[in-house]
Amino acid sequence: MEQKNHANMKSPLQYQITEYDCGQATVLNAIRYLFNRGEIPPIIIKYITQYTLDTIGENGQIGMCGTSPYAMDYLSNWINKSEFLSRLGLHAIVLYKSEVDINNEKLNYYMDLGGVAIFRVWSECEHYVLCTGIDKENVYIFDPYYLDDYDYDDDKDCIVVPNKPFKYNRIVRKKRFNSNTKEDFSFVKDDERRILILYRK
Repeated sequence: MEQKNHANMKSPLQYQITEYDCGQATVLNAIRYLFNRGEIPPIIIKYITQYTLDTIGENGQIGMCGTSPYAMDYLSNWINKSEFLSRLGLHAIVLYKSEVDINNEKLNYYMDLGGVAIFRVWSECEHYVLCTGIDKENVYIFDPYYLDDYDYDDDKDCIVVPNKPFKYNRIVRKKRFNSNTKEDFSFVKDDERRILILYRK
């Protein structure tokens, strides 16, 4: 019997392990989604873990306010300037302020090409999630914050999906993201709002 090449397999998307590492978990999930295991260079894991969790809490604890949007900007800049990652075809685009819209043409164009997007949204506080698909009505995301399957039973615009570990764990109505509220998954509405698009050329 022919032995399977496990390096050509994808890894399932993962959950954050603290209350603070949603940004780090989401960037790593973007890499898991875009590449097979054997394609992922260790250096990108090293840099993602090094440059995320860059904030400082009230008492000087590093990472206690999660990952800043400026760290996401830095990572996107590094990705685009790294010759090694360029050879892998990985590229990053950041959308700012008024560009942050679920109907943004650039966002939808790169999603249609098989890319992913990291959204900065509300979920009781500022939070990062991974968008892996968009259609006419819904957005498919992987939220790294683990919840019970029934947590969105009272929210008609969001459902929990427990059986798609390589793709998404929430389906959210498109209108929620542009709702200009502080409901879960609405885009953060301030000068630091971001969408980070990652795709393979």
